[in-house]
Amino acid sequence: MGKKIKIGFDVRTMSEKGSGIGRVEIEIIKKMMEKLPSDKWEIHLCPGKETEINFNIKQNVVIYNYLKKHNSTLKRAIWFSPFLAIKNKLNIFHSLDFLGPVWKKDFKVIQTIHDIIPLIFSKEASYKSLFMCKYIMPLMFKTGDIIITFSDNTKNDLLKNYNIKPDKIKVIPLAGRDEFKQQIPETEIIRVKQKYSITKKYFIFTGTLEPKKNVIRIAKAFLIMKKKYDDFCLVFAGAKGWRVDELYEIAKQEKDIIFTGFVPDEDLIPLVKGAYCFLFPSIYEGFGLPVLDAFNAGIPLITSNTSSIPEIAGDAAILVDPYSIEELHKAMLIMIEKQEKRNEFIEKGKKQAEKFSWDKTVDEIIRIYESILGTM
Repeated sequence: MGKKIKIGFDVRTMSEKGSGIGRVEIEIIKKMMEKLPSDKWEIHLCPGKETEINFNIKQNVVIYNYLKKHNSTLKRAIWFSPFLAIKNKLNIFHSLDFLGPVWKKDFKVIQTIHDIIPLIFSKEASYKSLFMCKYIMPLMFKTGDIIITFSDNTKNDLLKNYNIKPDKIKVIPLAGRDEFKQQIPETEIIRVKQKYSITKKYFIFTGTLEPKKNVIRIAKAFLIMKKKYDDFCLVFAGAKGWRVDELYEIAKQEKDIIFTGFVPDEDLIPLVKGAYCFLFPSIYEGFGLPVLDAFNAGIPLITSNTSSIPEIAGDAAILVDPYSIEELHKAMLIMIEKQEKRNEFIEKGKKQAEKFSWDKTVDEIIRIYESILGTM
């Protein structure tokens, strides 16, 4: 038996309670453990302070828990990741987070770029994230062997803003969560509606409440729609983020806008599946996982016509200008008044979701590993 191939993963934000990136890391690592034979591959995980590993770990997995206290993005890129790779004789270091190694020696580097939002919306970005995008990421791109993005839109953003050869960037779509496909007893839907004090049919948004997710315009569009149809409420399922005080001010005057806070999966899945319609008119997405979650759940979707979302949604949702409250509220009216159209979107959504799977995603990533290992 030959030597095992050692591959390191930066999984700083891997957590069910975290961001979309955290959930992506979970899905990829679980599939990697399933698909990489333990007699040929060894997986090395580099966690951060937010990392939670709530799934079974195989014998061929090494976890460097000491890194949890070294969570600095910059220090990892410059110091901890490269030296860990050298010390442990890794063949590949694959960063699933924001930054990977900015230098290397005797190992290959693969960088996953979910988006470059700090650069695109620079006026709203923190100094730290903008500094990383402007000055550290170019070093990382020079060092990296392959850059993986999850949409053509993000690839184009990279090509516009950085000096990168197009063939260095590989686009590999993600997938929705299979849990949303499962059948849920009506009693479970009733349970979560009672738990979160939902007494009417409801539109739902899921995710952290922040400006990029367009939550204030969602609330304003709902209030316009509600003047005509008072038998609906609006549910925001997610933790409060930043710069959304206006949203809570609007809700003070409206009992039919409901905030659940963070929702665990055992509640989130029936909560989504029980909704009348899913709202996701995000300003910008590197991929947009909730689009596929809505499709998998079998509920109709209203989403944005910007960034990567049209790539993912196709013709299976109503696409609106995210800056237009009028377009958003009219789309909500279509879902209420045109049942035939609503049912058509549900069926199209299920078919669209079938084009994406975590097996496909991880199989394509593994093919990249095998390709670059052949050049060592």
